Amino acid sequence: MKNKLLPVFMIMMLSSCGTNVESSTVSTDPINEETYDIALPIFFDTKDAKQEISKNIYGTFIEHIEACIYNGIWSEMILDRKFYDPVGKDTSQWKKSGEVTNNTTDYVSAPNATDIHANASIYQSGIALDENADYEGYIYAKGQGTLKISFANANETIEEEIIVSSSNLTKYPFTIHSNTKNKKTKLTIESLTSTITVDSMSLMPSNNYYGMRRDTLDLLKNLNAPFYRWPGGNFVSGYDFEDGIGNRDERVCKRNLHYCGLESNFKDEDERLANDLMKIGSLGFYGAIEPNDYGIDEFIKMCEYLNAEPNIVVNSGLGSAQEAANEVAYCNATSGEYASKRQQKEPYNVKYFSIGNEMNGSWQLGHVDINEYVNRHNQFYNAMKAIDPNIEIIGVGDNWSDWSAKMLQSTQMDYISEHFYGERNETDSNAHILSLKKQAEERIKRHRSLNPSNVFISFDEYAYENAEGPSRLKDGMGVALALNTYIKNADVVKIACYSSTINATQGSITTDKYNAYMQGNGYALMLYRNNLLNVYQPVTYQASKINGVFEVIGTINSDKSKLTLAIVNSSNKTIKLTNDVFKSIVSRKYVTADFLDDYDQADSSKFRYIEEDDVSSAIVKPNSITTIEINL
Repeated sequence: MKNKLLPVFMIMMLSSCGTNVESSTVSTDPINEETYDIALPIFFDTKDAKQEISKNIYGTFIEHIEACIYNGIWSEMILDRKFYDPVGKDTSQWKKSGEVTNNTTDYVSAPNATDIHANASIYQSGIALDENADYEGYIYAKGQGTLKISFANANETIEEEIIVSSSNLTKYPFTIHSNTKNKKTKLTIESLTSTITVDSMSLMPSNNYYGMRRDTLDLLKNLNAPFYRWPGGNFVSGYDFEDGIGNRDERVCKRNLHYCGLESNFKDEDERLANDLMKIGSLGFYGAIEPNDYGIDEFIKMCEYLNAEPNIVVNSGLGSAQEAANEVAYCNATSGEYASKRQQKEPYNVKYFSIGNEMNGSWQLGHVDINEYVNRHNQFYNAMKAIDPNIEIIGVGDNWSDWSAKMLQSTQMDYISEHFYGERNETDSNAHILSLKKQAEERIKRHRSLNPSNVFISFDEYAYENAEGPSRLKDGMGVALALNTYIKNADVVKIACYSSTINATQGSITTDKYNAYMQGNGYALMLYRNNLLNVYQPVTYQASKINGVFEVIGTINSDKSKLTLAIVNSSNKTIKLTNDVFKSIVSRKYVTADFLDDYDQADSSKFRYIEEDDVSSAIVKPNSITTIEINL
């Protein structure tokens, strides 16, 4: 047996072929290279393998919340780079020394720029520079004189002087090289000679990909999700897609309306400001103030890089049917006003659009009752289809109430969205792991009872509720069981998006200022996506002797020459799966940890991801999520 402990970036898929097997019997082969606690016969018949599995059940979801996009996917290092509020006031992340005034006349991004007078400066701390790293920056400036930009910490000081000579705000680039690692670097911008107007500055690692973090993208490549939902989530009901197109530096900053609330909700500006400062304290600056640096074009660019299908959610909360039609035109039209606004000439050809998010909920901006909403959905549907009749539409559902039934009776759609968040049980690991599965099973049962005609389920948000901290091994096991349920019901479940991809609600990947880490549910999604085959293969077994959660799912390829099993084993037992065909095992891949509550972080790497070739028996390790590939 070749045993390889691999870093995540070396993960790859293996392929094989063989002969078809129509029946199976229990193997009595002796133990080979590994010992085990329990021998478990597995039975299957390839005649039962009929249902095609949609690859889009391995999808995922990103939303403008907390550090999911900004400080997660996005590589910008400067907070409040567009001076949303005047320096030193209200929500501003900048401080000042000397005479610094606000400028509401000359700006790149409305409504503010900053005038730095002679010998005055603005500054912020907490810039994280890495060891032996290069950075690219720029600042828009206007005037006649010299700006000094400095990065100072306990280890080093880096200074750049920029000669400003322009009557209009002009982009001045600069580069810096950091020799040492320090996450408490102070950035200072000082005018050495005369009053200079500045606005819309930026600093990113030189290896960024269209503004995105390479370390995050590398792990997203390994995650290999085929389907990405964006931009919300609750965020979308207050989002105008036109704020996120065009020149990135000119895009306006806005309050995140869902998470900060409509301005009309507050009795005065003082109450609104107190609320926004509280939200910044809990969500971070970019969880409360949306810079619109990451919009449709950046999302599409990311999906292209990851070879993933984009799913764009349109705003059916505070938005209009016309705005949704304009968004489809921006993405897919070959000519016209919105096609001409697109960054590239060729259309993006986005196939999947969702009309709204959780519009059944009173918490949603623009919520109305179902009788009114079906009319709104139909207006959106017709307007969007008029632009591109080939798009596929996901409508808002909720079969926990009568919402889904009325949507299915009164609207047109290709998929109906169902969201669920499983109960966290920190005193009973078995119940915790089974929670997502039970929710998925009930949602599917209710969907089937409605007898929908050619409308499939899109589970485009599912996760554990009120999650605290990164996703652990047991959370990943729960996600794996949810995936098993989707596979067993592949005739009706065609899309699923784990929530969320980066940070936020137990992201599949978490980040800090320097690194990105795959977490429990990320490993589950990665193992399933990279190794499971395209047809559901029912299997039978008796696991009553196993004290813990133990579940096996089978998949087979179209010509029935290859079988891949996925196994969740939360017990402390090593289990050998037995069957005559298991003599032709190609590979075993699994993730494990010492404890079900383990997760990864900078100073404590707990997950072990292992790939093995030429395995002679189907052994399943304790505390593991495993895939075993077998030639038939």
